[in-house]
Amino acid sequence: MTKYRRYKSPYNVNIKRFSIYSNLYDESSRDDRVSIGDEIVILISDVDEKGRGIGKYLNYTIYVPRATLGERVRVRIVRREGRDSFSAHVIERLGEVRL
Repeated sequence: MTKYRRYKSPYNVNIKRFSIYSNLYDESSRDDRVSIGDEIVILISDVDEKGRGIGKYLNYTIYVPRATLGERVRVRIVRREGRDSFSAHVIERLGEVRL
């Protein structure tokens, strides 16, 4: 049976090929992606327990150290925190916005 397989190892098989939901796993079709090194402008709308500012961008949560509540900042994405969250550093402070 193994001589008829087209792949050498069962652990290296592309599982998306066998799935009926393959388009859910296709990361390349998403054009609203955020990647490390991107510069974006966000509004800090909340502060977490560590004192980091929290902003939203394209359904992603962006954590920004040393950002205050109600501040618009230009940030650079430096690290992925979770599936839908990133950590960023402030490049420029664009001003306060009253919430």
